[in-house]
Parts: sequence; C-alpha cells; structure tokens
Amino acid sequence: MAETDARETQPPVELPLAAIHDRFIAYVLDFLPFAAGFILTLLVKTQRIGFAVIPFDFVGRAALAWIGLYFLYQVAGNWTGATVGKSLLGLRVVTVDGTKLSFGRAFARAVMYLVGTPFFNYGFVIALFHPSSRALHDLAAGTVVVSLRRRSPAATLLMFLAAMALLIGLVSAAMRSSTRLATRRDVVILAQARDSLLVLARIEELEKRTTGAYTGSLEELARASGDVSEFRHALSIIFMPELFQIEAGSLGYRISATARDSHHTRLTVAGPPPKVLAPY
Repeated sequence: MAETDARETQPPVELPLAAIHDRFIAYVLDFLPFAAGFILTLLVKTQRIGFAVIPFDFVGRAALAWIGLYFLYQVAGNWTGATVGKSLLGLRVVTVDGTKLSFGRAFARAVMYLVGTPFFNYGFVIALFHPSSRALHDLAAGTVVVSLRRRSPAATLLMFLAAMALLIGLVSAAMRSSTRLATRRDVVILAQARDSLLVLARIEELEKRTTGAYTGSLEELARASGDVSEFRHALSIIFMPELFQIEAGSLGYRISATARDSHHTRLTVAGPPPKVLAPY
C-alpha cells in the first residue's frame, strides 16, 4: 500500500525543468497585457481631464487596481497549472512531487511572486543560482516549473529577442508616462488655468460684440475686464505673463499661455466658439 501511495505522488512522466529563458519569455507574455492596460488607463485619464499630465493620486489607485487583477490572474494560473504565457511556452507549474497545486499553494505562490518582483525582480534572480531553477515563489510554495515540449534553439532565440523588444518598449512607454505625473497642486493650477483662459475667451467675444473686432492685445483684454491691476495680478499667479501669446483676426482668436505647474504646461483657447485645445 505504501508503495502504491508513493507511486501516486510521482509525475507519470519525468519532465525536464523549464529553462530560465523560457520562464522569462512567459513572464513577459503574462505581464505585458496588464502593464499595457495600466498605461492605457493613464492615457484615457489624460483625455478625460483634458490635460497632458496625470494626477499622482490617480496613478496610485490605477496601479493598485491592475496589480490586484494581475495577482488574481497569477492565482488562477497557478491553480490550473499554467498562465497564458506558460501555456504558450509549454510550461507547467507543479508541486515538487509532480502533483497539481492546491488553492492554498496557488495563492501562496502568487503572494510571493508579487513580493519577489520589486527591487530588480530579486525573487526571480534566485532561480539563476538555484540547482533546480526555483525562484523565491517556488521555494515558498514548494513548486517547480517543468517543460512539456521542446523547441529548436533558433525558435527559442527568436522568442527571447521578441520578448526583450516588447519589454524594452514597455519600459520606454512607462518612462515617458512618468514624466507627465502631476501632483494635486498641478491639477488645481491647470484647472484654474483652463478656467482663466475661458474667461479671456469670453472677454474676446464681448470685445467683438462691442467694437466689432477681436483684440490681439493683452492690455485691451485687461481694460475690458474692468480692473486692470486685479486682472494682471490674477494672471501672474496662474500663468507666466512673459509667455502669453494672443493672435486675433476678423474671424477668430487664439490665446496661449504657460501655466505655473511643475511641468510648465502650455494651454491654448481658440474661438469662436471658445474651446480649450490640448496642451502642447
């Protein structure tokens, strides 16, 4: 009876351990859609608020949401034996005795997977030196990753290079997005700047009705506002006065100004009708 039990705990076929480069490719394939979704979320947010900067607090909430989805995805992949990336590479997660993971092991492996990701993926670096190529999450959950099929070296090299290219592209996109992070103060200043430009546009509309022409002079806009000193003071708080630009003709006008946010965002309103254009 003991011999039968022992045989049941062994995998029916001796499977080779997954190669590190295959695990890396699977990692990129699994991670890329979630990272791309996070970046897309930030881009959609910038379109909705009408600024080319991203509120910092929103970034935190979006990151937590996508990390949560990625965690659930890893739990499901561990429990079923393979994530989408591992399935495409012919890899499978099993316990050290070759059996399917319990939900508890699947959950624990996903937790340690996330724990080992920050700080240059130190949890995965362990696999480079472990004799069985086991990462931190494998050691914690008592698992190994095995390979169900073999590929030619040329096919493996092409997949590895493609994964590297995708990862580099993702990192580049993330770095570009990070340069547009905005603090809460930035968001407030930009909202005030947009509202102020719309006020100037309304003054232009009033000037047109009163004099029959739009004005290309900030001085005339100040006089039309009713209080020149208050007008100048208000603008100097929100904008850089020396970078104001006003263009006006018989058919319309265009007012551009640089806000005093940390990115010195340039906003433009044009009309008629008055409309704030995307920052540039």
